[in-house]
Amino acid sequence: AITYPLTKQQVESSLKMQRLKPGLDKIKERYERSPDIIEREKQVLYEEYDVNPSATLFPTLATIPIFLGLFYSLRNVAARGALDDQGFFFIPTLT
Repeated sequence: AITYPLTKQQVESSLKMQRLKPGLDKIKERYERSPDIIEREKQVLYEEYDVNPSATLFPTLATIPIFLGLFYSLRNVAARGALDDQGFFFIPTLT
């Protein structure tokens, strides 16, 4: 629930990038020998469709500390033995 807004933003941006894929492929095919022109044309396409290619990366980076904190807290609980006699779904014990 806490990461939903960031995940939603990441998915929306990823879908926008997928919709641009055919246009990007045409640009790469048309200017295959000129990497500078390819980059310039890609920027024009991104601006035309109001897409930020970095928008899929930043929400992911923002959620990493949350999941690391959850991992370390559960690891500490497990190290103290608090989960020794606890089950999880179909697993009888977590030891």
